[in-house]
Amino acid sequence: MIITSAAAMPQAFWSWAKWKDAGSKGWLPADVRRYYLAHHITKAPLTWQARYAIHKGYKPPPPPPPGPIDPPQAGYSTNPLAAIFRYAGICAEEPMQMANTPPKYGAWLTVDPAYAQSRWIADKLRETRTVGVWGNPLEIGRDRFFEYADQMGVPHDHIMGQAETAGQFERSWEYGLKCVIGNLSSLTGDQLARVKSGEMLFIQEDYWNVMPWLQVNFYNVQPVSMCHGIYPGQVDSPTYGRYLDPNGYINAGRWLRWDGFYHANGPASAGRPQDIAQLP
Repeated sequence: MIITSAAAMPQAFWSWAKWKDAGSKGWLPADVRRYYLAHHITKAPLTWQARYAIHKGYKPPPPPPPGPIDPPQAGYSTNPLAAIFRYAGICAEEPMQMANTPPKYGAWLTVDPAYAQSRWIADKLRETRTVGVWGNPLEIGRDRFFEYADQMGVPHDHIMGQAETAGQFERSWEYGLKCVIGNLSSLTGDQLARVKSGEMLFIQEDYWNVMPWLQVNFYNVQPVSMCHGIYPGQVDSPTYGRYLDPNGYINAGRWLRWDGFYHANGPASAGRPQDIAQLP
């Protein structure tokens, strides 16, 4: 039995952080260069920059409390595939935490090679819940999405893309994915039309740390559900502040029907595994 470490950041990040601590002198470490090449990037990801700020001791003030969210005026998606993606539970760093959640929450494994899981984990989770895979298509190639799904025994209609930007949405569309998770406010009019028509299913992120996430707008489309970011006790962004635990979202009137969550339970966000016991 192999269960991955709780380390929230790949080793390449720590090599990069050490290089930064030394004043960014000389060539980038070899493992950092390989990471950039594998992810088709030319500089440190925003997640690395945010984690580095924490590493250097940055502690921003908390954001103002959120207000309640009304259900989408257009209702929820009636597409038969929507049922697959409801109650999506994402524990990218340690997916076996999903075994401690109610069975209604599906387990979505990240396709990022830095957090690759064993087939044993997928099969074990599948004993009690739906299992899918997800990822950022601007960082991960199409072949990886489908090959990893096959390795995990995940049907191709259980693959979820990301759409926090219009570019991510479009790449997910080009990959032929049926559902994305992101923010509707980032989409173009044409992309919103594809969601409204049901051609692409959409899970709206509700991450209590940064605009426009603090003011969710459903744009008169039918989402699958919302996904709440759980980053208790620490920041994910060096600019905007802290996230909530499940009770925080529930008490603020933001946990609606069919909603899921993203649980960052590694040291990068100082998440607490016991918080998933609050899930409704």
